[in-house]
Amino acid sequence: INKRAKKKGIHSCIKGAMAKTGHHSKYGQYLIPPHHQGLMPEEGQDSVNRTVQVMVNLVHYNVVVGITEMMPQSMQMIQHLIDPEREVEGLFNKFGLNPAKTREAIRLNPSKISSSSVLMDIRNDTDFFKTVLEFVKYEQQITDFALALHMKQFKSLGQGMVS
Repeated sequence: INKRAKKKGIHSCIKGAMAKTGHHSKYGQYLIPPHHQGLMPEEGQDSVNRTVQVMVNLVHYNVVVGITEMMPQSMQMIQHLIDPEREVEGLFNKFGLNPAKTREAIRLNPSKISSSSVLMDIRNDTDFFKTVLEFVKYEQQITDFALALHMKQFKSLGQGMVS
């Protein structure tokens, strides 16, 4: 598959999904507890309230937020919570606590077409890029909130506790 075909597939996928739901909202599947599922509007019906509820749940349920792009920090927080005595530190290093390992894994991506080059092509198509931003805007709000929460949690780790 070449970049043009990838981009065309992305166009088709996003436009089809927007026609069904209006916005991408997959975080809700993971961040709305079962007892709230029946109370929440379906995807696309009330994305604002659904987004706010997800953000409230992140705080209310004391979710420890891990960020893939910040795997060493995320693994450090998880280790602090489940292995404070550092008895299995090698296991944490294997799965991302070691920043050098994380960089190595990124370089080993076997794809012939990089996601950054596909993204650059999409960004250059300004009309479609506006559509993409609208499609993911509520997911982006949750991501931004979760990132801020992650940074706060990681900072508090240095102060002796994760909040």
